[in-house]
Amino acid sequence: MMQVLSFLPSINPLAMALRLSGCDIIKVMEACTHFRDYDALFNKYEEHYNLQRIGSATGLRVRNQNRLVAKWPLKLKQNASREEFDILLASGHVGSERYVEWERVE
Repeated sequence: MMQVLSFLPSINPLAMALRLSGCDIIKVMEACTHFRDYDALFNKYEEHYNLQRIGSATGLRVRNQNRLVAKWPLKLKQNASREEFDILLASGHVGSERYVEWERVE
């Protein structure tokens, strides 16, 4: 939470403890999504829908390293600036957008 609040200096942590206004609550909730680890969730998705089996059935496999687009292109980078955070927050994306690239099995 402190990481989120470091990007939202207009929100006072003490006021947050005492209850935020409706707009601030929404802003904090949206900001929190940018700091979530989506790798574990994607792994569950991949296992649930058995992407390995789907790939085998179609002669494809998931690439270990994407070549065209980063796996998490809209994820907030490790040492992101306040400006990068503001742009991402305003975009409406949450960083959970995951790209999967497939390759043909030879």
